Amino acid sequence: MAIPSSLPEAERPVLALMDAYGWFRLIHGEHDERVQEIIQHLLSPDLRPALRHWYRRHKPSESNVSAIELHAYLSQRAREKLGG
Repeated sequence: MAIPSSLPEAERPVLALMDAYGWFRLIHGEHDERVQEIIQHLLSPDLRPALRHWYRRHKPSESNVSAIELHAYLSQRAREKLGG
């Protein structure tokens, strides 16, 4: 996946990690250690502000169940409603 040049610099790692999450989860399953490592990176103190901003700008579509589930899961793990 090419990262759009219009995407803010701080959100680029978030997009890359979400893309990797989707691929590893599809191929290896939800409990794969790489999937769990990606979750840890997304929720890390360094990326948490960019993740919040990402979800403020990119609300999961109602038709994208996987995106809704990931948002809910990350919000639960972060113990906050990410993006709003």
